[in-house]
Amino acid sequence: MTTPAPINPTAAADAAAKAARRAAPMFANQPTLDRYLACLFDTDRAHAPVEVRCVATGDVPLLMRPGTTDARVLDDTFIGLYHLPPAPLPDDAIILDLGANVGYTAVHFATLYPRARIVSVELDEGSADLARRNTAPFADRITVLHAAAWFEDSTVTYTTGDEWGLQVREQWAGTPEHARPAHATGARVISVPALSVDTIMLRERLPHIDFAKVDIEGAEHAVIRADAPWLAHTRSIQVEVHHPATVDGILAQLAAAGMRVRKDTRHWSCAVGVRA
Repeated sequence: MTTPAPINPTAAADAAAKAARRAAPMFANQPTLDRYLACLFDTDRAHAPVEVRCVATGDVPLLMRPGTTDARVLDDTFIGLYHLPPAPLPDDAIILDLGANVGYTAVHFATLYPRARIVSVELDEGSADLARRNTAPFADRITVLHAAAWFEDSTVTYTTGDEWGLQVREQWAGTPEHARPAHATGARVISVPALSVDTIMLRERLPHIDFAKVDIEGAEHAVIRADAPWLAHTRSIQVEVHHPATVDGILAQLAAAGMRVRKDTRHWSCAVGVRA
C-alpha cells in the first residue's frame, strides 16, 4: 500500500490565502467568501451543496457541490468573465449557452439582460439538474436542456470525470486509443441524447441567436461548421476551443460562414465571431 504524501501546512495555508485573494471580489461579505473557500477545498462529494450569493448576480442563490469543479467554474464565470459576449446585446437578446455546466453563466446573462431568452444545454445529468436549481429564479426566461450539443440528433457517450471537462467520446472516432484522453480508474461511460443546434432552435422556437457561448470540450470540432444553417442565423459567437479542435480551425469556419473573426483577448483558447 502506498503511503499518502504528508500535507504541508504552510503550502496549504498559502493556497488558501491565494484562493481567498482571488475570490474575494465575487462576494459582498466574509461569511460568503468563507463558505466558498470551504467548498473549494472540500473533497467529499457526499456533503450537501453550499449556497453563495455573488455581487454580480445580486440576491440570486447559487449552489456549489463539494468535491466537484463547481467552485472553480464559479471563479471562471465571475472572475474570468470569459463568457461575456464580444458585442453589445439588446436587453431581450436570445442567448444560446452550449456547455452550460451548473448554470452560472446563464444566471449572469439573465442578470445582465433583463428580458433575455436563454437556452442552456448540458450533457451531464447531475450538472443539468443543478443548473435547473440555480436558474429557477429565471425559469420563465431560462430553459435548461439535458443533452449533448452535436452535429446531428443521435445518442452519444461520455466518460465520467471532472464535471467541467466532460467530452463526447464520439469526437475521438478514428483516433488511436493511446492518443485519446486518459480517464480515472472506475470511470463510467454514460449515454446521453445529442441534439444539433438547428434542432434546438426549432424545438425552442428561436428565430435567431444574438449570442452563442460555446464551451463543449472539443465537440466544437463537429458542431462549428461553415455550412451549418444555424450559424447563418447567429449574430455573434464565442467558442472556447479544446483539442482536437484548434483556434485557427474554428476561426476559419466562422469566417467562411460570413463572420468577422478574431482571437479572444480575454482567453488564450477562445475564438470570436461577429456578423457584420
